[in-house]
Amino acid sequence: MIEHLKNPEIFLKETYRILKEGGIIIITTPNPFFERLGTLVGHLKDDTHFKTYNLKELKKLLVDNQFKVLKLKRFMISPVGMPFEIPIENFLNKIGLHWIMCNQLIVGRK
Repeated sequence: MIEHLKNPEIFLKETYRILKEGGIIIITTPNPFFERLGTLVGHLKDDTHFKTYNLKELKKLLVDNQFKVLKLKRFMISPVGMPFEIPIENFLNKIGLHWIMCNQLIVGRK
């Protein structure tokens, strides 16, 4: 939901404040490429996203707000799910095609 926030820094500062020491934040967000593609083909007509982030930008957001980044990855080859999706994703990751995943994940720790 971070792409829906006008000022994600406020959200991250408050999240950091209320988390216990060692607490975890998990953020998923669309891959910016597929967000643009979905908008171009008319799939996302009423887009309410202020900004879509790539993994580098997500990492910077968390680090700038005092989180330690534990994991960054792209996931979901299909935005609606499909049979054998996880083995297919694992295979695509192994052969370097992780960039075609529709979503992104970042995990941080306080």
